[in-house]
Formats: sequence, structure tokens, C-alpha cells
Amino acid sequence: MANRSNCRSQRGGDPNRARAEAQARAIIAQKRAAAQPEPEEPMNRYIYPIPQPSSSCPPLSCSAQVCLERILEAQERQTELLSELLTAVQALTAAALVPPTGSNS
Repeated sequence: MANRSNCRSQRGGDPNRARAEAQARAIIAQKRAAAQPEPEEPMNRYIYPIPQPSSSCPPLSCSAQVCLERILEAQERQTELLSELLTAVQALTAAALVPPTGSNS
């Protein structure tokens, strides 16, 4: 019992300890303030703007337009086939991962 009362009297009565605790709190507050991230700079970081394509492109001929349309159609078909292939691979993977039912080997 005497030991506890002695600790209490030391906490309240020691001015050096109070000063040290105040300094420690000030140092912790400074470190926390320094750890705050700086605000991000705006997205206007580029010195030179990205050039925009000129609108003075010559018009496409009829054959070039037809050719581009065929390319886009072929690309669309390839995308559909790849999507179907991916679905099939996912289904096979799921089937391979599921343990067979009814067999106790």
C-alpha cells in the first residue's frame, strides 16, 4: 500500500516529469503533423499539351470505307469467338475443380 501512495505522490509532485511529458507530447504532435501527406498537385503536370489530331484529314474513298467496315466486322466476329472460348474454358475449369459425386474411392 505504501508503495502505491508513493507512486501517486511522485506523479503529481515532480515538475521535471510534467515538463518531460509536455515535451514528449509536443514532439509527438510535431511528428504527426509532419507525417500528414501534402495535398496532391492538380493534374496539370504536363508542360507540353498532348497534341490533338487535326481535323483536316482527307475524306475516305468509298473503297477505303468498305474495307474499314469489313475489318471492324471481322474484329467483332473474333471478339465474339474469343468470348465464347473464354466461357467454354471457364466451364471446363469449373467442371475439373468440382469433385465427382457418388464415387467413394
